[in-house]
Amino acid sequence: MQDYIRCDAAEQLQHAWREAALGAPDQATRHIGEVLELLHHAVQQRSASTASVQAVRGYMESAGAAA
Repeated sequence: MQDYIRCDAAEQLQHAWREAALGAPDQATRHIGEVLELLHHAVQQRSASTASVQAVRGYMESAGAAA
């Protein structure tokens, strides 16, 4: 994963954790969505297989829903 994507994802996760701790689940969910989009972008850059991109995206969406 490119460094700027990794840094952005880590920052968004920190924001999500803080918002969840402060009792703002909608804001936390928004930050988690940002992380999912960053990860999706990183996967698309690395993978030539549409099926693998879709599979990873499904796993990421499941993780986001669980969070």
